[in-house]
Amino acid sequence: MNFATPSISKSMYQLKRFVFENVKNLLPNSINNIIAHNNKKASLVFGNNYVKHLKHLKNGSKGIDTEKLLLKTVNNAIKNVPYYRNLYKGKVIDSIETFKNTIEPIDKNVVLINFNDFIADNIDLNRFDYVTTSGTSGIPLRMYLPNDRFSIEIATLHHYWSKIGYDFSKRAVIRMGQFSQKKQIEINPVSKEYIFDGYRLNDTYLLEIYNNIKKYRIEFLHGYPSNLYIFGKFLIKHKLDYSFIKGMFSSSE
Repeated sequence: MNFATPSISKSMYQLKRFVFENVKNLLPNSINNIIAHNNKKASLVFGNNYVKHLKHLKNGSKGIDTEKLLLKTVNNAIKNVPYYRNLYKGKVIDSIETFKNTIEPIDKNVVLINFNDFIADNIDLNRFDYVTTSGTSGIPLRMYLPNDRFSIEIATLHHYWSKIGYDFSKRAVIRMGQFSQKKQIEINPVSKEYIFDGYRLNDTYLLEIYNNIKKYRIEFLHGYPSNLYIFGKFLIKHKLDYSFIKGMFSSSE
């Protein structure tokens, strides 16, 4: 996903995000590992939105009328989003049956052609990031996403990962990192990510990954399914002990 630089000055959120993504390059791995080891409280790192969303996920949808929430969202769109206002002419959706019989699905091309008409009248764009998808399936999709979404995304991941024992633990990441041949690993002490090159998956480097995972006592792996599959095959092929690995988390490629 690609980010466009906004013309307005950076918000505190953007500054925090910048630090979060670049702190791993400011200090040597030996220092970053010490910081990561002593970084125990996710709530201090990710803030109030993280805590609030995590609590919401743990409590589930008890007491929430999801049908009522859906109808409220749809009617808000018809009232405040030009595309839907022009299409449905102020129609009120008062039941799921009316929703099924009225609202037509759209595709990416509709959004691209009518992009500005999908921006709600009452939206403050200073609170959103303009982003695009990578375009692997064709023309990239453009959209605005809330600039405080990161803490909510992290809370969601942590909630579901906790079901197999993850508790803001150290995490080996084998995804999109691509390093010079001299670099083996990056350590982000804030997110507690031990990041490896996701493109250098030969046996020599896979052994380097394995040795670092054991060295830093990492129990959870996070990566593209194909990368985790290759690493798993490597462990089995060379009969390496992986009993200390508690779980693997896959993400879209």
